[in-house]
Amino acid sequence: LARLDDIAASLRAAQRQFGEALGFLHIAYSLYMRHGHRHDAGRVLIQLGLYSGYDNDQEEGIRRLGDGLQMIDRDRDPQLVFSALHNMLLFTVDLEDYRWARQLLFTMRPLYSHYAGKLDQLKLRWVEGKIAAGLGEFGRAESAFTQVQESFKAKGLHYYAATAGLDLAAVWYRQGKTPQIR
Repeated sequence: LARLDDIAASLRAAQRQFGEALGFLHIAYSLYMRHGHRHDAGRVLIQLGLYSGYDNDQEEGIRRLGDGLQMIDRDRDPQLVFSALHNMLLFTVDLEDYRWARQLLFTMRPLYSHYAGKLDQLKLRWVEGKIAAGLGEFGRAESAFTQVQESFKAKGLHYYAATAGLDLAAVWYRQGKTPQIR
């Protein structure tokens, strides 16, 4: 039953119905805990954190991700650990706590070199740009966003390229570079 609730939560999240997804995950968590499946319960908490963040409650997302990390068997699923930490970083950036995000990124960099694929590395560069922009390091942000936008275009990921372009335009706006925006 817990697995079915877990699957139902994934479906609801894919449909952007996060309230229902969270409800299914709470049921799955209770069932896993009742039957002594600590790792699976921790994995569900990580999903709760992810979906809470997607539902614009990044603080709750970070808290749930942390709770889940304390429960899972890290040796059993190191990729899940990396994914949870990565999402904690993204939510920290979303909360505009750029100094803390930079510290997290510095600490996590070895994990990225070990667990992140090429697309994840590109997204990491995007996060670096967001952190730099948030800290007022516009030259670094501009460089990162330009690189990311071009790489996304080259890979045919036009939505991501456009979104990175908006981040670049925001940096130019903050610098008063109206001609570049046009």
